[in-house]
Amino acid sequence: LLQPREGIVFTPTRGELEATLACDAGLLRVAIENLLRNAVKYSFSTGGPSCIDTTIRTLADADLSRFLEIDVTNVGSHIPAPHQGAIFEPFTRYVDDGEAVARRGMGLGLYLASQIARGHQGTLKLTSHDPVGSSANGSRCFQTTFTLRVRADLGPGAYHVEL
Repeated sequence: LLQPREGIVFTPTRGELEATLACDAGLLRVAIENLLRNAVKYSFSTGGPSCIDTTIRTLADADLSRFLEIDVTNVGSHIPAPHQGAIFEPFTRYVDDGEAVARRGMGLGLYLASQIARGHQGTLKLTSHDPVGSSANGSRCFQTTFTLRVRADLGPGAYHVEL
């Protein structure tokens, strides 16, 4: 999906995955790539290589609808609660006051990923955890997890994405 970058370690964790997913594979790939690129872009180094954890699992709701969930977790800046919803809007990026704005992008990746999730009767949510240490430059580091959840049991053509 992504070209390797020095100082970044991807750690996939295989969950309970035994599902055939009926989806628009091309769009789902775009959503996953955008989440991974976001994690790479906003990861801090805490002395060693930055680490991005991914977890994939299948779930069933009370009504027996089946879902696929993909977590992408990185360590970086804290995203305050008032800004968490806004980062899913087009052309929106959150940059911490003390953070360099050298990162490229137009603020569309998380918006696209959220629209793709909605089109597959799913969601994209953000969880920002308590501080987990300090970066090489002394900034406090927070663990951020994006959870992409899509229906795993849709029939062909049952998904609709508006971009």
